[in-house]
Amino acid sequence: MKRSKKSLFNAILVGFLSASMVFTTPMASFAEYFDTGEKVTVDASDIHDNYVNASNDTDVTVNGSLSRNDDGESIFVRDDSSVTVKGNVDGDIINQGGTVSVDGNVTNGNVANKEEGTVNISGDVTVKRDDDYSHAAVSNRDAAHTKIDGNVKLDANSGTGVIISNRTEKISNIDIGGNIDINTSGLVSKIEDEEESEPAYAEGVFINGTNGSETNVNIGGKIDVKGKLDTDGLSILASEDHDKTNQDKVKINVVSGGVTVSGSQALDEGDGSYYPTTGIKIVSTTNSDINVVIKGDVKSNNSGIWILNDDKDSETNTNIFVTGSIEAEDTAIDVDNASNKNKVTITAWKIKSTNEDTINVGKKSDTKENTSVYDEQGTKDLASNINYIIRHDGTIQLEGTRKTSVDGQEFETAHEKEKLTIHVKVDGDASKYKVEAGSATATKNADGSWTLIVPKNGGVDIRAVLMAIEENKTQSSSSSSSSSSRSHSSSGNNATTTTTTSDGATVQTTVSNSGTANLTSAVITLGSANAQASTAVNQVSGGTVTFKKASGNLAGASFKGVGQISADGTMLVKEDGTTAKMATGMLLSIQSDDGNSMGCFVDATGNIIATGSYEVYYMLGTDGKLHAHFVNPNGYFLKGVQTINGQIVTFNAEGEMVGVQ
Repeated sequence: MKRSKKSLFNAILVGFLSASMVFTTPMASFAEYFDTGEKVTVDASDIHDNYVNASNDTDVTVNGSLSRNDDGESIFVRDDSSVTVKGNVDGDIINQGGTVSVDGNVTNGNVANKEEGTVNISGDVTVKRDDDYSHAAVSNRDAAHTKIDGNVKLDANSGTGVIISNRTEKISNIDIGGNIDINTSGLVSKIEDEEESEPAYAEGVFINGTNGSETNVNIGGKIDVKGKLDTDGLSILASEDHDKTNQDKVKINVVSGGVTVSGSQALDEGDGSYYPTTGIKIVSTTNSDINVVIKGDVKSNNSGIWILNDDKDSETNTNIFVTGSIEAEDTAIDVDNASNKNKVTITAWKIKSTNEDTINVGKKSDTKENTSVYDEQGTKDLASNINYIIRHDGTIQLEGTRKTSVDGQEFETAHEKEKLTIHVKVDGDASKYKVEAGSATATKNADGSWTLIVPKNGGVDIRAVLMAIEENKTQSSSSSSSSSSRSHSSSGNNATTTTTTSDGATVQTTVSNSGTANLTSAVITLGSANAQASTAVNQVSGGTVTFKKASGNLAGASFKGVGQISADGTMLVKEDGTTAKMATGMLLSIQSDDGNSMGCFVDATGNIIATGSYEVYYMLGTDGKLHAHFVNPNGYFLKGVQTINGQIVTFNAEGEMVGVQ
């Protein structure tokens, strides 16, 4: 991947300066002033011009939702003052060293927090702009602390979801509980108060730290960015402080649930092409420690991860840990190092690229200034030192891996070409099991263990699969009273089938029919886990009533493509790192002959299980697989056609997804 240094730093400068342009100090006119230094409570409907201006250590509580003035402004706080809104805010929030709390959503406004201020928002921040400028939904500067429990959404011509700039020698913390969704449509962005324009951009999160600063960013959901030109999911810049007197390291720590970027065009700048669509971009021009944890995948329709360590005299440590895949249509991992002092550590489960060279390392040219050339040895060294996460189910024990812990979760890793020894630990005869390993091939040893070599680009997923040939044992029997010819003599049919699922689970299923009732029961064995599932279908007047139940111990069981059951059996830890609840009750579904249906989970007393929120419950079926059931806040299954996050989703009568458009 070729890039001109001129275009690179222009792009970085544009992102940083544009962030400065978005937020300006509001005009003081037409505001409702609160500057008495006392505690004040006021109804939102009584506030003049829908705008609160708090200063002089004043504590203001607003009952109700707050609108905005003609300039789009809702709140301005300074001088250690605080404003709490018991409702939503529909306008800009600017906090200079005070505290702002919103017990709801923020819409049609930017949230700007600086000068060590504190902002807490219990809902979403949503910004939609129809002009030709660049915007940001959230700005956090100067060791401020921002916490948003919901999602951050930006729909504009150009802009950034969350801008974080810590140019102090203090700590700044930013927590986003949900997703960050950015959608930009422009190719050109106007510059405020100037006739010139600049290329538009789309950016999920931009972080800038200077020497001596520490910035901690925690994003509970995923970063999803769609744009036309300069498109980045997570962009990090570690730079020198203004006077260059402080040489302490820049510390930046980021956690996110995933990164996905999609940019439609590239920029051509004469002396080389600059491809701006990047999942994670990290640029360091000074001493720095940068740690990024992605609890899911990094996906890009161009570059996956690009790291530039641009100062030959600095020491940089960049550590990126991806629990899922790094997927890119161009180079998956691209590193430019100014010197050997710069250390890059990459951990991932799998690397995938349509480019033959999934990894590329460059170094500064000895003959041409500001030019990067291919570093063959550096590329080999980085590729051979990628830490590949070795996934496996609970029946597998490994030798030859290195264990590491991230956010309390333990992982086993190994390098490309390293040999692993696999031991199958199951109740019963382990020789009846074979080992499947995803992208790798396992070979059985004479002592009953297995061996595999970690392949290039990783993707190892080890599971023990019972080598049982699928067999059908069908027994049919009928009986009637030989001593009587009464018409109500009983009769029945039973069929028993034993199968093995792709997860290696043995499923013994018995189906019995009796008049208007059909009962399917299954005994499922997966490694050391044992469980039972049943489905009873009863034909009644006007329709059908279905009961489903699962019981037993699934603790620690792994289901390929889904995830692993927690140690206490109550949660499912999905393969992307997120969690979901296991169903605790019995499933009830009623379908009438006219096509209508309703269903829910019920507890042991017959009451509907409802939490007041949308939930997804996983339940073991008689097929030996986990099924996801979606319920509404009242506990009833979602059914039919629903629109979720802009997608048309079709659910069956039991709340299972059967189609997505």
